[in-house]
Amino acid sequence: SPLTRGARARVAAQLFHVRSFRRALGRIHSSSSLLVTSLQTLYAFYKYSEQSVLPPDEVRVALSALHAQKDGRFALGQQDDANECFEAILMQIHRDACGGSADDDDERVCSPACAAHDCFGLSCRG
Repeated sequence: SPLTRGARARVAAQLFHVRSFRRALGRIHSSSSLLVTSLQTLYAFYKYSEQSVLPPDEVRVALSALHAQKDGRFALGQQDDANECFEAILMQIHRDACGGSADDDDERVCSPACAAHDCFGLSCRG
């Protein structure tokens, strides 16, 4: 149903419209993160596709896979909070920039600043 997937789709779409975030994400050339890769793919579709609706399935699958073992959030078919989705995306981008995994603590410092810090000036805490 559109409601169960809505938060993730809206967050991904809104992040696309933040030019500095889109540019920072585009500067990540090698990522071990399925989430970063799926966002880059989705944004390429947003930019170049002729289709009127673009499904964020890859982003949903990536969020689900990242949280399946840790806390079970973002399970496919489950309704999610848009704010939690936003935080999860930024935290994974931060972890990826620091060379960490989803199981690492989130207190690592990224230098240079990752897209989450550079674009939003957020304090990354889990």
